[in-house]
Amino acid sequence: MQIKFLMTLSVLLFIGFIPKLEGPKHSFFNYNQINWLDISQFSRSEMRVGIKNVLKKKFHNKVIPAEHIIEASIKMRLDPLWVTAIIWTESSFNPRAVSKKGARGLMQLMPTTALEILEEIPASKIPHWLDPKGNVLLGAYYLKKLLVRFKGNHKLATMAYNLGRSGLLRRIRTSGVPKMKYWDKIRSRYFLLRHEAEKAKSLALGNSIEIL
Repeated sequence: MQIKFLMTLSVLLFIGFIPKLEGPKHSFFNYNQINWLDISQFSRSEMRVGIKNVLKKKFHNKVIPAEHIIEASIKMRLDPLWVTAIIWTESSFNPRAVSKKGARGLMQLMPTTALEILEEIPASKIPHWLDPKGNVLLGAYYLKKLLVRFKGNHKLATMAYNLGRSGLLRRIRTSGVPKMKYWDKIRSRYFLLRHEAEKAKSLALGNSIEIL
């Protein structure tokens, strides 16, 4: 049954349709007072400005692949700022980052996870998984799977991205939903990115009013 679901998800993904999450009918989920973005809420340029304005001072010597992040997020119908906050926390935007456990790339994918994903989607559709663009796309795909698995709960999906799905479920079974500094860090960075994107949107709106 699980294999059939994954195959269906893969086919739908690459014909341009992602299954809707179970949950509220409105366009974004409220969780811990976070209004997660609908992908149409900001323009690409507003999100790109928001991302770069926050990160250019912190990572002035690194290339921030904002366009790859936005493109992959929109393809998966994910909040690009959430994906950006995860990359920031996972790898500090170092495409060559390797963790002690062997996770690699911008989104710190384990090789086994990357290979599992590559069995679900045509390899010809993406660059190599260690290429920044390919790494972000596979990481976003994996995030989408987790978000579907946890029925739209961004907090649990974020924790599962860090702990692994089975690792998180084990903790929940033994002691309930864990408190994690990882989640707090993601949430804090998300708010910074969101604030800058909203400023870019307000500025763009102000400029359009002046032109009119």
